[in-house]
Amino acid sequence: MNRRRDTTYYNPQVNEKLDENGNVKRRVRGTFGGNNLNYPYPTMSPTADKVLVKIHQNSVISDRRNKKLDYRYMCVDLKSFYLGSKLDRSEWMLVPTKFMSQDLISELKLDEYIHKDHILFEVTGSLYGHPAAGRISNKDLVQHLERHGYTQSANVPCLFSNKNKSITFTLIVDDIGIKYVHGNNEIDHLLNILQKPISKWDIKIDRSGSQYNGQRLTWDYDKNTLITDVPNYVKQANHELMPNKPIRKYNTPSMYEPFQYGQSQMRDPKNYKPADAQGKKFVERVHGKYLWYSQHGDPTFQPSLLYMSTELANPTTRTVEAAERIVGYAEKHPNRGVHYRASDMVLKIQSDASHHGLPGSRSVAGGIFYLTDKNDPPDRLNGQIDTLCKIIDTSVCAAASESEYATLYMNGQRGCHPRVILNELGYTQPPTIIYTDNIVAKGIAHDEVTLRRSKAIHTRYHWIRDRVRQNQYNIKYLKGTKLDADFFTKPQPPIKQKHFSSRLVVPTA
Repeated sequence: MNRRRDTTYYNPQVNEKLDENGNVKRRVRGTFGGNNLNYPYPTMSPTADKVLVKIHQNSVISDRRNKKLDYRYMCVDLKSFYLGSKLDRSEWMLVPTKFMSQDLISELKLDEYIHKDHILFEVTGSLYGHPAAGRISNKDLVQHLERHGYTQSANVPCLFSNKNKSITFTLIVDDIGIKYVHGNNEIDHLLNILQKPISKWDIKIDRSGSQYNGQRLTWDYDKNTLITDVPNYVKQANHELMPNKPIRKYNTPSMYEPFQYGQSQMRDPKNYKPADAQGKKFVERVHGKYLWYSQHGDPTFQPSLLYMSTELANPTTRTVEAAERIVGYAEKHPNRGVHYRASDMVLKIQSDASHHGLPGSRSVAGGIFYLTDKNDPPDRLNGQIDTLCKIIDTSVCAAASESEYATLYMNGQRGCHPRVILNELGYTQPPTIIYTDNIVAKGIAHDEVTLRRSKAIHTRYHWIRDRVRQNQYNIKYLKGTKLDADFFTKPQPPIKQKHFSSRLVVPTA
């Protein structure tokens, strides 16, 4: 077969990040130009998601308390993970000689292969940038682990355990987070088979379990608590977004407009001037930078980013102001994390909605997913393993009760995944309680009200009623003043934003 069209380019990439002391570290990584490659085979590679990782980490401190065993957490990094696996077929890559020294060319006797200052190389092993590098490398690792007694869950990808589940671990590309019993020699077997000469990888072991997937983990094994945060992220992000510029600090992330009776509360972008090209680019960069951080570091950014996302295509001067406020809020609160405590590992959910809060009569759904003790009061949070802050875009809801009912459906669907994970880890779940402040939505879900106007509710939302009938969920009423999920549905007054922030995140050093 003629592979000339598949010949691609060599692309050196500079990776820049701050170390623990705030110093810039740079390294150059040679990558394969895979964007124009016609590769007909599967490329998807599984990876542990944030919900799995958070539940797994919660299980460490919870099992210490509940099982009275000295469980600990450690992290292992597989170096050069994408390199060394056999490709399904050979690829071809042109490398400019300007990236190679003359000594290297002479040593490898490459002079005769130079054509127009390039050398054509055959690539037989996986390489950074190849579409299937992650998938092939992951497949090699999974097979290697299985040969030595560590199997991947059939229901939860990238969750592994040994035969008696005394060791469990999650896998995010080349990062492994391991739960084990301290003082038990079983962990030595796992570490031994992960590294050379038994495996083909060099590994870096962090026995303190203090860094995983970009997060810092602060364990207190005496109090059975965990604090997760992302230090230096804000410092680096703001340096890239507003270099050498003074940043005005803000105490709250959202711009709040006091309620004006008799006026629509939907902010219409048409009332503001369009942003210029520089402002539009700034908005896009702020949204991109802080979207990941809101999911893995500080969830209090999520409502502001959601409202910003509705104007990304056509930002206005007000959108630029909102982006600057997010940067200023991050500058004011650069180091905050999520605090977890030991629990019975019982999943609970808070659900709330704001009705017609966006242009186009769209509503916003909010939710908090957390692990508690069986008898904990509903408003006693335990960090959060997941949050929901999303526009209800499947339909325009006709009433507040329909918005709340639709949000129950969205939170219920999102809650299925953590239920599977918890059951897989050995924490059998009772019917998961979802708290709502809308009696009508609760009544529809439990077949407690007579449907009249509610007959027009979108059919898909009745999924939650079916799951209640199956005893998978139990919808309970909770006063709106005690519902922290309210924070994720609308811009709050500054005093309430501070209140919710104090319950959702904690300051870290």
